[in-house]
Amino acid sequence: NPDGPNHWLKTEYLDRENDLDLIRWVFRLEDNLALPTEYVDALKKEFTGLFYKRFIDGLWCMAEGAIFDMINPDLHYVQKLPERIIRSWVSGDYGTTNPLHFVYMVEAMDEAAERPAIYVADELRYDSKLAGKQKTDQEYSEMLRAWLQGLPLQPDRVFVDPSAASFILQLYKDK
Repeated sequence: NPDGPNHWLKTEYLDRENDLDLIRWVFRLEDNLALPTEYVDALKKEFTGLFYKRFIDGLWCMAEGAIFDMINPDLHYVQKLPERIIRSWVSGDYGTTNPLHFVYMVEAMDEAAERPAIYVADELRYDSKLAGKQKTDQEYSEMLRAWLQGLPLQPDRVFVDPSAASFILQLYKDK
């Protein structure tokens, strides 16, 4: 069964099928005619999100939504935020060897449901491994502040993991 697209079997063999003179076959669950239709239908009902994509569709896909594997882009993604924004904030995780990742969230009135809902409206991400260069706390602070200036509404709060003490200190210094 497929895993993430960076799995060793995919990167070292399947992605190099031409170089290695391999033949690759791709099958979906429905392609297995030996399985009873009732069994296939039951599996389709059992799996959702990431596991549906992997086990039913046979796709090598990232574990986006793996924590919340019930996320359905057709249902949970919106093209435009509601106009009645109640509040906003930024929350993030600091990393020098691991990625820096901040998300901009807004609480807004979902008019259709007649109740507030929380939306992730934007994100800032820097992966030093992919970029091939680590950034200093000062560079991260400048990058975060530039990103914040481009947001449609300034956040009420910015939350940073307390273990990122040197980065928090830099943010206060740059106030």
